[in-house]
Amino acid sequence: MKGIVAVVATLLAVLTALRPSPPVTRRPNVVVILIDTLRRDHLPFYGYSRPTAPFLTRLAAGGVVFERAYSTSSWTPPAAASLFTSLYPFQHGVLRGFQLAQRIERLTGARIRLSPVPAAAQTQAEALASRGYRTFAITENPNLVAEMGFAQGFTSFTSFPKSLDAHTILGRLSELAPQLRARGPYFLYLHFMDVHGPYRERPPLFDDSLTDASARRISAYDSGIRALDDGLQQAFTALGWGEDTLVIVTADHGEELGDRGSWGHGATLFGEVMNVPLLVYPPGGGAPRRVSDPVSLIDVLPTLREAAGQRPGPADEGRSLMPYLDARRAPPAPRALFAHLWRGDRKDGSERALKATVEGDWKWIGGEVTGAQLFNLVEDPGERVNRARAEPERVERLRDLYRSFEARGRKYAGEGRDVDLDADALENLKALGYVN
Repeated sequence: MKGIVAVVATLLAVLTALRPSPPVTRRPNVVVILIDTLRRDHLPFYGYSRPTAPFLTRLAAGGVVFERAYSTSSWTPPAAASLFTSLYPFQHGVLRGFQLAQRIERLTGARIRLSPVPAAAQTQAEALASRGYRTFAITENPNLVAEMGFAQGFTSFTSFPKSLDAHTILGRLSELAPQLRARGPYFLYLHFMDVHGPYRERPPLFDDSLTDASARRISAYDSGIRALDDGLQQAFTALGWGEDTLVIVTADHGEELGDRGSWGHGATLFGEVMNVPLLVYPPGGGAPRRVSDPVSLIDVLPTLREAAGQRPGPADEGRSLMPYLDARRAPPAPRALFAHLWRGDRKDGSERALKATVEGDWKWIGGEVTGAQLFNLVEDPGERVNRARAEPERVERLRDLYRSFEARGRKYAGEGRDVDLDADALENLKALGYVN
């Protein structure tokens, strides 16, 4: 009997040793793709009729689409700084970006005033690097440069400030591929400018039969989205992002495209420039889901922290979006979201700011010149009917929410500095509309 027991015990030990070990949960690679100047209502998975993004549409079918994602400003430096730090513009202080003197008589020897990302604010790259991630960035926007503090935490930061084409980023990405495939998870930030003005007429989507100037500009804008979409598909396939990678696709702001008679961005806080796409594709894909809760660019960093197994950052104003990727988890409680736009375009050189609050179905915009504006985002998604006079108490509430948060929110004292700008850099900024 003892012999049988011994044999059975030995057999059980052998079977136990042969049993596969439970899978080790590997931290996913993380890729954040920012498409500069991309309006969400020009994407098919947000209801657009033109096939601007077939690949992203397929990606959306396996991910989470946020139907009400908002930027924190309407131009790149403050919005990107919020994305990087989970702080609002009036907290991180990146309000001006590249702002030139009001009068520039010569192209050479120009000087600019920089307000960089504060060193004390932890960025996405720094947060993930602390979890053992290798960190890479490739950017094309001339405001997203090391001098502006955006290289904080990246072991590899490549800037192409004169490029407007995805092929430049994809070429650099191909060079980095061996490093990306090396052992250990990585964080990759890509900032594309294909959609940013000046709009280029590109096959296969540009409609050359159009005769109306505005329609041609919009068709050119759309053709830029389609050209980039093809490039994103190539990168997704080549680097195997569908397997073990968390992919986030968003924008820093939208574009006016003739709405209210204007083009460009960085002048208002209306929906056409504040409403951004936000698509989260989990490792391996998942059940498609659409979320109607308001979210913000400040929520991206907390999301990356949770994906990397890190606790929430004490300074983060946003919150993780990971509960929306798991139907078993309760969604976060409702909250107000804010936006800020500094404007220094007065002839006398003085400054002013636009401010906005979104709470539930309502949006308030306040400004020194514009006065109070209030919109019901359900009844009036285009933000055309100002309800401020009819709803003074709601105006006061949303304004007070902003003022209260602005007063108590953590602020970083940034130090501006003057930097010489050469003729080529100045011409590039002028071409993109950053300099009049």
